[in-house]
Amino acid sequence: MEHKTLILFFYLFTLLAGTLFFIPAVFVNRFTTAPAVWMQAGVGIGLLGYVLLNKPRISVPPKEFLILLAIAGLYLLS
Repeated sequence: MEHKTLILFFYLFTLLAGTLFFIPAVFVNRFTTAPAVWMQAGVGIGLLGYVLLNKPRISVPPKEFLILLAIAGLYLLS
C-alpha cells in the first residue's frame, strides 16, 4: 500500500472505530470512555492535518460564494 493511502486508510478506520465503539458508550459511562474519545479525536485530527498539509493547496472560492455560505449559515443559526 502506498504511504498516503495507508495514512488515509488508518484515518478512516479511526473515525469508523470511534463511531462504532466510543460514541455510543459515552451515554453509558462518561468517566471510562472519555480518554478513549479524546485519543480517537486526537489521532483523527492529527492524521487529517497531515493529509491536508501534504495535498496541493486549493484556491479560495470567489467572494460571492463565501457571502452565500455566510448567509446560509446565519439563516441556519437563527
